[in-house]
Amino acid sequence: MGTIRHSGRREPRSSRPDSAGSSRPAQGNGGRPVAVATSSYVNIIEALLENGSMSRSELATSTGLSRSALTEMSRVLIEHQFVEESPSVSDKQRKGRPSIMLSLNARYGYFVGVGLTEDPPLMALTDCHGNVLAEHQIGMAMEPEAVAAAIARGIPYLTRASNISREKVLGIGVALSGHVNHAQGMCLHSNLLGWHDVPIARIVERVTQMPTYIDNDAHAVALGQKLFGEARELKSFMVIMLGKKIGAGSYMQGRLFRGNTGAAGEIGHCTVAPGGPRCECGKEGCLEVFATSLALLRRAAELNLPATEIGQLEALAAKGVIKAIELLRHAGSALGIAVANSIQINNPELVLFADLVGFGNGVFTTSTRQAIENNIMPHLLSTTRLEFRSVEKDFMVRGAASIAAHQFLIERAAP
Repeated sequence: MGTIRHSGRREPRSSRPDSAGSSRPAQGNGGRPVAVATSSYVNIIEALLENGSMSRSELATSTGLSRSALTEMSRVLIEHQFVEESPSVSDKQRKGRPSIMLSLNARYGYFVGVGLTEDPPLMALTDCHGNVLAEHQIGMAMEPEAVAAAIARGIPYLTRASNISREKVLGIGVALSGHVNHAQGMCLHSNLLGWHDVPIARIVERVTQMPTYIDNDAHAVALGQKLFGEARELKSFMVIMLGKKIGAGSYMQGRLFRGNTGAAGEIGHCTVAPGGPRCECGKEGCLEVFATSLALLRRAAELNLPATEIGQLEALAAKGVIKAIELLRHAGSALGIAVANSIQINNPELVLFADLVGFGNGVFTTSTRQAIENNIMPHLLSTTRLEFRSVEKDFMVRGAASIAAHQFLIERAAP
């Protein structure tokens, strides 16, 4: 198992035309950095996010811009310190002629991420490369106003700990478990938090006086992997979160797929056993009834298995305890069948399983992989990568910060 390392609405700021025929990013009041203004600039930013650093020649080829337009636009981005130049390297395409490399300036601006799925909730400050600079735990408050107040109290701690001016913080991203309307900043329903139709983005923005954006936690993780993680160069992929809940986030043709109402990715509520046990969502036989850590540990207790953590349950299986083996195998197979169906519907390049609870490379993971391979069409076996990864403590807040980063870097300017 490897380790993943990544992550009231305000309108886009003003811009002014430049000689390349696009619009030039403008500086906000008080020197606050602002979002890029046109799709051409976004194409440049996306190319740099995917590749880390590129020469002007490579950027022109990647974005389809003319050399003259790319030169002018990169000058504007450098002028505003959004992009920085790196030392010269040899460009093989130009017969050894040195090329100046361009990359996003990690210090241009910063993002606060808040992971409300975690216990206890965690918030962090990241730079434009998704690096975590400071972390802070907040109390497990459930009331929206209390959550907003806790976030507001944590921001000065993050900025002091990282020696960053508050004016350089571009926005806040909040990731939570449940059905979310990202565009409206509304939590429509969250069993975990007990929220229904809560305008949490507007509440947090009012209390903190910072632009705030929310999304489902699985969508946030997918954003983080696309911007800063293992899926930077991919156009179509899925991230499956394995923990107390099971959720999925999918990229299709280079864009996060949220669905009609923001509810895409509810793989945990796919029916895998018609007529099975009732799920908290009200349906019967959902995947979450069998394959979440909560469900597995609850069933382990009913079977008198001495396991209070998933790692302990896997250890029992490794020792040959039949009840533990059967429990994990059944859960992994259920997950594998649900994922196999998703693969055949969406045809992703990669399915990345983010292990938040310590399954490791044991019976559950092996059973999941086998079930996928046994239930997808043969030609998909060689074209779909399956990756299982353990995650770090700050995994979720990196994804949460990516909600704000994606809003700033991509969504405000995307056509």
